[in-house]
Amino acid sequence: MQFRLSTLLTACTLAAVFCAIFFAVPLVVEIPILAMILLITPSIWICGACFAKGSWRAFFLGGICAGWVPHAILLYYAMAAAVSLVGDGDLDDLLGASTDFGILHRLIVAGCFLFPGVLAVIGGGCGMLIYRWFGEEPAKKPAAESSKLGEPYYILESRVTPAIRPNEETQTAIIE
Repeated sequence: MQFRLSTLLTACTLAAVFCAIFFAVPLVVEIPILAMILLITPSIWICGACFAKGSWRAFFLGGICAGWVPHAILLYYAMAAAVSLVGDGDLDDLLGASTDFGILHRLIVAGCFLFPGVLAVIGGGCGMLIYRWFGEEPAKKPAAESSKLGEPYYILESRVTPAIRPNEETQTAIIE
């Protein structure tokens, strides 16, 4: 299997950004970045469902259907945690203890924030498969190709009529 150079560079860049966010920056910086990703992804799914065509539209609709419940649950718990953190005044403890978290704890936090997106991609893939198995319609033939007589047709006053011209000597119609 061959890949284009732009695809490989994009995958490398995404992997580098992923590693930088999850392993290099403090947890205080990581959580707002993950929260921003969590808040932006629904707009991407909805825009895709509105403006995509064919199997891509089925992908985005399947992603919305599969990912909205975990997304809403995570938003609820994230807002509750943010309110309790600000209300209790433990923000200084979080800033000071951000280096004490191990890699496992950071991966659990990242997994919680990214789980709705992963679930939405899986649901989108299911929606695309179902569309490809059951949803494609055969291409419709134009009126001229489906005619049994092989006559050319013109659309006049919202009607399909055969292309004929009258013979001026006999006043009969001659097909062009």
